[in-house]
Amino acid sequence: IIEKIDSGILFAETDRDALRFYQKMGFTAHSLGEKYPGVERFKCLYSISHSGDELMTHPFVDHVLNQMNKQLERIEICLNRLTETQVWEKLKPGTNSIGNLCVHLAGNEYQHFVSGIGGKPYIRERTNEFVQTHTKTKAELIELLRNVRNESEAILQSITDLDREVFVYYDLEDWNRMRDRQDREGANGYTRTINLHLFQVAEHYGYHSGQIVLLAKWLQDGEDPVTEYRH
Repeated sequence: IIEKIDSGILFAETDRDALRFYQKMGFTAHSLGEKYPGVERFKCLYSISHSGDELMTHPFVDHVLNQMNKQLERIEICLNRLTETQVWEKLKPGTNSIGNLCVHLAGNEYQHFVSGIGGKPYIRERTNEFVQTHTKTKAELIELLRNVRNESEAILQSITDLDREVFVYYDLEDWNRMRDRQDREGANGYTRTINLHLFQVAEHYGYHSGQIVLLAKWLQDGEDPVTEYRH
């Protein structure tokens, strides 16, 4: 297959037993977490180029994706430990449910990576991310997060110039509905270098992932740790 494709990114999904095979072939592997009870799955990526220079993922991009995939794995563990009702439960007025935070994370990642850097249409309504409730099952939330991540990885794997400036659009009316103060008239986005977008989105993802882990520990039955650490 590799010899028949001129360039691009080859994706595969496997379990731990077959992981070594893909790594020997030159694939980069990212854990998808425990997709099935007791079964950890891995997403494997291979950059293909026969033009003389092999497509290489920028080290900073690879680091950002690795960190965000670790957070996604923790989010999936949290979702799988809770009931459908608990996922959308708000502990008090003015707070967000885990379901809200999952939809919000998918929206933010799509806005910056898929739409901003990747140039795909902007389809986000940020306000709705925090007011909806019981709109998706746990499985649907996981699918949403994974689908956005797949799109992000396909775009970011080919990025080499992290100093290139990218404009990220947002709907000003939608944005102002979520703020105590109003942005200046006419501001409907911002321009930053790709490396700053990567840093901001990764920081944002980690911030809300920590909230999800805390909420899951609060809501779950039992005291099992979400990560490999007990505290």
